[in-house]
Amino acid sequence: MIRFAAFVCALLLATPALAVPKLESSVIEPTLEQCLTAAATRGDNQSGPVLTDCISAGSNACQNEDTSPSSSVIIRCDGEELMFWQSLIAFETDQLHKSLKPQGLLALRASEKAWTAWKDARCDFVRKSETDAKTMGVDVSYCLMETTALRAIDLLIAL
Repeated sequence: MIRFAAFVCALLLATPALAVPKLESSVIEPTLEQCLTAAATRGDNQSGPVLTDCISAGSNACQNEDTSPSSSVIIRCDGEELMFWQSLIAFETDQLHKSLKPQGLLALRASEKAWTAWKDARCDFVRKSETDAKTMGVDVSYCLMETTALRAIDLLIAL
């Protein structure tokens, strides 16, 4: 949880420690940062979002920028939020590499391999089980974004 507090500080101070690639939408990163900060500072009264409530918040805000979001807009917005979660995974993994002992690093690497296989299998199942090609792209983009976000959140709360 200490690393989570460090992550929130990095977000708020906009340090280069979390280098989110340049996003086309200007609302994704601030929306996700606001949600994650609210979840981190939720407090004992239990009001406010939990971390998993932040999944797709940025993509939804991005889609709301468009007057009539099409499949391509949804896929683009999901892809941009995916980049945010990927950068969070990179940040958290770097922090864990600095703090874990050798056995912990081995376990982290094993969990990363297992997660990658799970993500690939999960989203491949979505791809292969979808009967409508138009919705398949949207469903697969959401699967990749959601699965990556879940991994990022898992790493946030790891220690």
